[in-house]
Amino acid sequence: MVGVSRGDGVLLLPSVVLMLALAYGYSRFADVPALVPMRRGVLAAVVGLLLLTMYNLAKPVLRTPRTIALALGAFAVVAALQISVAWVVIAAGLFGLASARGRA
Repeated sequence: MVGVSRGDGVLLLPSVVLMLALAYGYSRFADVPALVPMRRGVLAAVVGLLLLTMYNLAKPVLRTPRTIALALGAFAVVAALQISVAWVVIAAGLFGLASARGRA
């Protein structure tokens, strides 16, 4: 068990150090006027990557009108009613269990 913990630590350590360094750099240089356009460009790239990832994850799942309606409904609930995503995930799991029992 100790070997697994060490392996996890060795695996995660570079990412943790990099994120801490990036956070420190961001906090020091976030207000420099010359870097504002660069930050906006990075933000646009991050949003693009998130949208692409969302599309790639949703593409194989959202095949029927029912699943598309569920996804849009979940988005509307989170966006409009400010309900936590955790509750939406729990409700989706319960809905999935109920619909699976109906087919079995």
